[in-house]
Amino acid sequence: MFRPIALLSIAALALAACGSLDSSKANIRFVHASPDAGAVDLFINGTKAVSGYTYTQFSGYTGFTQGNLAVKVCPASSATTPPASCPIETTLTANPGKSYTILAVGSLAGGNLSALIATDDLTAPSVGGQFKLRVIQANPVNTPVDVYVTAPTTDLTTVSPAVPSLAYQGITTPYLGIAAGSYRFRVTSAGTLNVLIDSGTTGFPLSSGKTYTAVVVPPVANVTNGLILMSDN
Repeated sequence: MFRPIALLSIAALALAACGSLDSSKANIRFVHASPDAGAVDLFINGTKAVSGYTYTQFSGYTGFTQGNLAVKVCPASSATTPPASCPIETTLTANPGKSYTILAVGSLAGGNLSALIATDDLTAPSVGGQFKLRVIQANPVNTPVDVYVTAPTTDLTTVSPAVPSLAYQGITTPYLGIAAGSYRFRVTSAGTLNVLIDSGTTGFPLSSGKTYTAVVVPPVANVTNGLILMSDN
C-alpha cells in the first residue's frame, strides 16, 4: 500500500494515481472527507489499512480478500488493532476484481459521521480523446448542488451544469465522458449561479484515456477550497 498526499493546500485539487490492482481481490481505497473528525485510522477485518489520515488525505488501492468486510474508522492511535467501538462501523460486501472507495463523511461533532461507499469503474473511456469523470457529493449542505466542468474562462451563464442537482452523498452514475483538456470546476447551489466552490482559472489538465473521481467536500481555509480530484487509473 502507498499513501499519496498530493493535496494543493489552497488550490484544493489533489491528484494521485490508483496504484497496481489485484484482480483476485477486492481493491479498496480511503478518503478522509470529514473536516472535524481529526486524524483517523481505517481497519478492515481488524487489520489497520490506513494510519493517521487527516482531512482531504486519500490512499491508493489495497487488495483484500472478498466477502463481508468489517470496516471501522477510528481515532488515530499507535494500536495495531481497533478499539471495541469506533465512530464509523459498517460492513462492505466486496467482490473479487472489484474496486471500492470508502469515504468518511459528515461531522463528528454533529453526530452524523458516517461511511459513504462507492463502487468504482476504473476502465478507460470507450470514446477516443475523452476522459471519464465521476462526482461524489460529500459536503453536507442542506440543498443539492450543480457541478460545472468548463474551460477556465467560461461564463457560467452560457453553459449548463455537467452534473445537475446532486444531493448530499449523491454519486454520479454512469461516469461522464468529456473531451480531454484543461478544466475548471465550479459548484453552485442547484438552480442558481451562487458559486460555493471554485477551483480557479488556472485550469487542471485532464488527460485522454484517464478516469477521475471528483469529491466535493466542505471548504476549510488554508486546507481546501472544497474539491479533491483523484486519478483512478
